[in-house]
Amino acid sequence: MSLPLASRHIEAHRSLMLATGWCMLRTAPGACREPADLPPQGWQEVSLPTTVAAALDSDTVAGQGLDAFDWWFRCELPSWDDVDAMRLRFEGLATLVEIWVDGAAVPATRNMHRCHVVALPGRARELVLRCAALEPELLARRPRPRWKTALVDAQNLRWFRTTLLGRIASWNPRSDMVGPWRPCYLEGLRAIDVQDLQLTPSWRDGRPVLRVGARWALLGGGACEGVVLRVGSCVRSVDRAYLGADGIEPHDIELEGIDPWWPHTHGVPALYDCVLELQGPRGAVTLDGGRLGFKAFELDQPEGALAVRCNGRALFVRGACWTAADLRRPDPDAATLQTILERVVAAGMNMLRVVGIGLYASEEFYAACDRMGILVWQDLLFANMDYPFDDPGFAEEARAEVGETLRRLERHACLAVVCGGSEVEQQAAMMGLPRDSWSHPFHSRELQRMHAHMLPASAWVRSSPSGGALPFHVSSGVSHYYGVGAYRRPLSDARLAKVRLAAECLGLSNVPAQVALERSGLGALRAHDPRWKAGVPRDAGAGWDFEDVRDHYFPELVRADPREMRMVDPQAYLRWSGLVSGELMARVFTAWRAPDSGCQGGLVWWLRDLAQGAGWGVLDSAARPKPAYWALKRCLAPRALLIDDRGLEGCDFLVFNDRPEVLEATLVVELWQAGRIRTLRAEHRMRVESAGYVRLGTAELFGHFVDINHAYRFGPPSHDAVVARLIGSDGVLVSEAFHFPQGMRVEPVAMEPRLHMVADGADRCLHLQSDELLLGVEIDAPGYEPDDDAFHLAPGIERTVRLRAGAGTPRGRVHCSAANLRHSVTLRDA
Repeated sequence: MSLPLASRHIEAHRSLMLATGWCMLRTAPGACREPADLPPQGWQEVSLPTTVAAALDSDTVAGQGLDAFDWWFRCELPSWDDVDAMRLRFEGLATLVEIWVDGAAVPATRNMHRCHVVALPGRARELVLRCAALEPELLARRPRPRWKTALVDAQNLRWFRTTLLGRIASWNPRSDMVGPWRPCYLEGLRAIDVQDLQLTPSWRDGRPVLRVGARWALLGGGACEGVVLRVGSCVRSVDRAYLGADGIEPHDIELEGIDPWWPHTHGVPALYDCVLELQGPRGAVTLDGGRLGFKAFELDQPEGALAVRCNGRALFVRGACWTAADLRRPDPDAATLQTILERVVAAGMNMLRVVGIGLYASEEFYAACDRMGILVWQDLLFANMDYPFDDPGFAEEARAEVGETLRRLERHACLAVVCGGSEVEQQAAMMGLPRDSWSHPFHSRELQRMHAHMLPASAWVRSSPSGGALPFHVSSGVSHYYGVGAYRRPLSDARLAKVRLAAECLGLSNVPAQVALERSGLGALRAHDPRWKAGVPRDAGAGWDFEDVRDHYFPELVRADPREMRMVDPQAYLRWSGLVSGELMARVFTAWRAPDSGCQGGLVWWLRDLAQGAGWGVLDSAARPKPAYWALKRCLAPRALLIDDRGLEGCDFLVFNDRPEVLEATLVVELWQAGRIRTLRAEHRMRVESAGYVRLGTAELFGHFVDINHAYRFGPPSHDAVVARLIGSDGVLVSEAFHFPQGMRVEPVAMEPRLHMVADGADRCLHLQSDELLLGVEIDAPGYEPDDDAFHLAPGIERTVRLRAGAGTPRGRVHCSAANLRHSVTLRDA
C-alpha cells in the first residue's frame, strides 16, 4: 500500500529547451582560442537543435567540407530564483566541443554520441560553444590500424566518436555532421538531484519483474523516509533494506496485474505508467519512470542453428535498417517520425536495426517503438574500423558511452538485441587476419558483461555478422546476406544459402514511385545522367553500382532486356525496375519465411533514403513508399499468402497467421494465359491456428498433376500467371499473391480498367476492375494516401483500395496507371 504523503508536493525538476536566441560564427581552425577573441561581426542567427549544414543549407563552405572550420555558438541564459541548483544538459554535441559559461571554461566533450551535463555555479548569463575543426585532427600522425577500411577515406576517424554517416562518399553526398545536433536544456533542481535511475523491466517464467535502483543527492540534507513504486494498478513499497541515504540499491521487484509486451505482429504491445513516490524531508517528490513494457527476448544459436523467441514463442523477425532522417537534420520531427513508423507497422515489419555506421536514435524513437510494438536491434556505434581500444583514453570514453547508452535503453520494451558493432570482425577476417585478431576483448568480453548486467530482457550479439567459420558465412549465426543482390547469385541461392538470420540484406537500387519521380523532376532524367546516378549507391572502388545489380535480375523477372528498354523507353524502364526490386524482395522473403527454411528473419538494408533517387531505402527521402515497400508489405503481413516455387515439386501455397486469433479462410487459385484467358481454377477451405501456418502443395490443391511453374517443360506453357487469393469467412480479401513462371509480360493490354469511387467520410474507396491482368498498378490521388499501391490487378476481380485523407484534403482527380497500360486512366473525385 502507499505510504502517507506530506501535505506539500515538490516540483523537483524544471526544464527549458534552449531553442532560440542563438547565433553562429565560422572561424579558421584555432584562430580564436576563447570567447574573448571572437569578433563582433559575422554572426548568424540560428535555432537549436541544428547542424551547421542545416543552418547554412549547404554541406560545404568555399569548396571545403564543414570539418575544416571552427564553428562557434552563443546564447544568453535565463535564470530562475526558485531552484536549489541549475545545470545544462546537452543531448548531442558534434564532435570536439569546448564550452564556456560567462567566459569560464567548463568540462568539454569529444563524443557526439553522449549526453553532456554541466553544473552551473550560481546564476549564469552567457553560454558559448566551440565546435573545433575535425579535419586537422584527422591529418595528425597516429598509430596505424591493423587494417584499413574502404568505407571512408580518413582512417583516423577510428579515434573519434563521431558518425560515419555523411563521410561515406560512395553512399551519399558528403555532409560533415557538426554542431549542437540534439537539444540543449537548462534544468533547475529542487529538493533532490536524481543522478541515476535504473528501471529494467523483464518477463521471467511467466511473471513481470522490475529491477529498481537509484542514486540521488538530497539538496539541503536529510534522508529519504520511504519510496513507493506504482506500475499500472500495481503498488509496491520499496523494502527499507534496499533504501539508503543516497539512493536505492538495485534489486528485483515482482509485480502483478501486468500483461506481457508483444511486437505488433503477434499481439498487443502492453505498456504501463511507472512512477516512484519519494518521501523526503521537505515533502513528497514524484519521479516519472515513463511507460514500461515487460517481455523476454531470446536469440539462441544451438550447434550452428539459430532460434528467435519472444515471451517463449517462436518469432520470424522482419524489417529494415534505420539510419537517420537526413544528414542535416538527423532526428525527424514528431509528425515525420510517426508517419515513418506507421508505415513500418503497416508493412508488417516488426523490427528495425539501428546500424553501427549511424547514430543512436532519439528518445522519441524508442518511446514510439515501445508504443507501436516495433522491436529494435541496437548496434553499438563501432563499424568496420580497427578501433584503438588498447588506448586507455579511447577505451574509457567508449566504456562511458556504452554504459550511458545501455542505461538509456534499459527501460524500453522495444529493445530486443544489442550488438557490439557492425562488420568489425568481417573486415578483419576479409583482410586475412587470424581468428584471434577478429575481435578485441573489449567487444568479446567487457561489452558482453555490461550487457548481461544491465539488460537481461534483450539478446546480445558480439558483432554483426558473426557465428560462422568466417564471420561473413551465412549458414551459421547472424549474417549480412547479399547473395541475391550485390553478389548476383541466382534467386535459388536465397534458399540454398541456408541463411539463419540476416541482420542486413537485399541492398538494391529501389526506384521511387512514378508520382514521386515526376514531382521531384527525376523522372525526366535518363539513367546515365549524373544527377540520376548521384542518388544510386555504389561500393567504393567498384566498377558497378547497385542499379547494375538490379539490372542483372531484370531479364529473369521481366520478359525484356533492360538495356534495350532503357534506351528506347527510359520511363518504362524505371517503372518496370521498381517492380523488379519488389519481386526480388518478395521471392527472397518467401523462401526465408517457408517453415522448412530454418531462417528466423531478415532486415532490409535501409528503410529510408538519405537523398533523392533510387537508393537502398524502401521509402524515399521524403518517407513516401516505393514499389518495393508495397511488395514487402504484402509478403511480411502477419496474415499472408505466399507462393513458394519448389521446382519439380510445383508451387506451395503458404498461409501464415501470426495473430492471436484463429483464421478461417478460403484459398482461391487461378491460372491465366496471356493475361485474359483462365485455364484452371481451384478452391480450398482452411483453418489456420493462432501463431500457425498451413502449407498446401499443387497436387493437394488440384488433385491431379499440373505443371504450375513450367518445371517439366512438356511443350509450351499453358499459362503465364498464377493468381492466388485468400478470402476470409466474412468475404473480405485477406491476402493476395502472384507468380510468373516465365517472368512478367511487358506487352500492353488492349482494354482500360473500369474505375469508380465512393466517399466514406473524408476518405474515399476506389474500386478497380479489369478484363486483363494489370501489372504494377499505381494510384496518384493528391491529398490522399492509398492503403495499397504498385499491385497487380487480377482479371475480372474487383479490387477496392482505400484512399485515406490528410488534413485539408483538396478535391481533384485520381489517376490510375500500370506498367503494362499505355496511358493512365483519370477519375474525378467524388
